[in-house]
Amino acid sequence: MDIFIAPIGVNTGHVKTWLQEESRNAFTLWIIHSKKPSLNPDKTIKNDLPKIAKTLGKELKKSYSRIKIKYKTIDDAFTLEPLMDAVNDVIASEESENPIPRQNFVINITGGTNAMAAASMNAAMEFQIRAQYVKEDKENNPNIKCTLDVPVPSKFESRLNNNQLEALQIIAKSDHLIHNTPRGMDSPTIKHAITNHELLVELGFDKKRKGLKNGATTLNGIVKSLEKSKYITKRKIQHYVHPKTGEKLPDDSVMDNTMKKPRVKYLKRMGFDSETFFCDLPLDVEEKGKGILLVITPLGLQKSKNNYLTSK
Repeated sequence: MDIFIAPIGVNTGHVKTWLQEESRNAFTLWIIHSKKPSLNPDKTIKNDLPKIAKTLGKELKKSYSRIKIKYKTIDDAFTLEPLMDAVNDVIASEESENPIPRQNFVINITGGTNAMAAASMNAAMEFQIRAQYVKEDKENNPNIKCTLDVPVPSKFESRLNNNQLEALQIIAKSDHLIHNTPRGMDSPTIKHAITNHELLVELGFDKKRKGLKNGATTLNGIVKSLEKSKYITKRKIQHYVHPKTGEKLPDDSVMDNTMKKPRVKYLKRMGFDSETFFCDLPLDVEEKGKGILLVITPLGLQKSKNNYLTSK
């Protein structure tokens, strides 16, 4: 009993060829397609992708009545993550009904955008399912086999333990803002990132826990393991500095909009008193001081979402 997964775009002939050659063990076919139609420059519909998917499903049902046909949509056909998430959801749905071996899942990496094809192969490797590619149109090449099996490398990786998995999931849901951003100023946010100290606090390692060694030492081991597996990368923490003096701005600086051009206002201690200073925009950003920023990689982000990641 095989579960077929077919990401599609405008052209769907490869799915028909695929089933014609490989459907003998197929039990379910999942058609993955873009949620919205593609548009022309004047905003009129160019390709109605949901309609294309439904039409394909109806045509296949006439020839393969025993195969269940299901649909899964993605929001973006030009990045990798949505399709990988969709495949993850498909596997979760099927395994919740019937825990079948992963080798009973097969994904067709032929269709859709280039990004969808790349994501399909990534999904095969990430979830350890089979992959196939349709190289020719069967109608024009009736005497040759058009479907090729694509080798999927085995994953020889250690499973994450509870602490490593928890840390990875915390990083995945965290966003980092430069900590001395002046109040009222828009600043780029680094998605899926957290400082070493913030992670220490989130994990509760800054407090004594029964049976736990020094929290910082334990966290260092977790970070090293995640970095070695290429699930995270490390960067130095950035700070805003005065563009002329290179001096780090105080944490309590604020935007001042009393003049024609916005500027930054901050207090600077002068002996026993504090004096107000102003700084023109734009500010400079430098890597200053101590501290490490932990940023999740695309592989780590997918790993944090993997429903089948069992910890030990």
